[in-house]
Amino acid sequence: MRTLSTKVEAQMSREEAQKVLSWLCPLPTTGAHVSLENALARRMSGTGEWFLQSKTFAHWLASKDSGETSSIWITGLPGSGRTLLCASAIEKLLSLKSEKTEDTTVLYFFCDHRDPAKVTHDNFLMTLTKQILNHSPDFMEQAKKVYDEKASNGEQTFNRTDYIPLIQSFMSFCKHVFIFCDALDESSEGDEIASSLGKLLAYGQKCGIPTSVLMTSRFDVQLERRHSALTINRVALAENMKPDIEQYVTAEVGSRIERGTLKMRDKKLQSSIQEQVASRAGT
Repeated sequence: MRTLSTKVEAQMSREEAQKVLSWLCPLPTTGAHVSLENALARRMSGTGEWFLQSKTFAHWLASKDSGETSSIWITGLPGSGRTLLCASAIEKLLSLKSEKTEDTTVLYFFCDHRDPAKVTHDNFLMTLTKQILNHSPDFMEQAKKVYDEKASNGEQTFNRTDYIPLIQSFMSFCKHVFIFCDALDESSEGDEIASSLGKLLAYGQKCGIPTSVLMTSRFDVQLERRHSALTINRVALAENMKPDIEQYVTAEVGSRIERGTLKMRDKKLQSSIQEQVASRAGT
């Protein structure tokens, strides 16, 4: 890992930082944090533990110690629990980061076809840019230098082709980088996002920066062929999430009956309803 060659001589004011951020990231970038909070808020205790305790996740997590790059591709239909799984993995990384003093960088983006701010490649790039800038005051100082140079030359906005090189330049000062992208299939520019993920992963490998990518989507043969570095380690949710889904459905049906929002004359129907709902989840 390189170190920043210059020291920050004066603390940048909040107004200056906001001006730089607004220039670099003019599109909304708060959606990822909101998506993470919403996913964790509706998660039941124990959900996703089978994955967090798996050898696949342990190996992916250990790549930061071995100096390697690694990737996991979680495949499943919408409603199969992939977002909850992704959010649980992010929470795990953030908790490990808070427990240690090591310089771990966690970047994440949640695609959502229902929200225009969560479907484009530009949103993805700006979200990761803002997240990595928030990682260190020194990074923001370096970003201000880019702003001073380019804005003074009359550039109204930051060139989209410069986002990946900018993120890569900051990765060079990180010890470990973890990048998450959920529900890639819900993006209107999923292939472009996958290409950028591949470039960041390749950069980490080239420069010896432990970089790990976790991506979720529907299974897609074309995605698998075009982005083999991202899809080489696949985890299918079809069967793995079945216990989590059954647990959630059982608890939800029971809660609705208790609240009186779901009424049935024959209590024997409850188990049948739970089986039917669980079997159709994600279809």
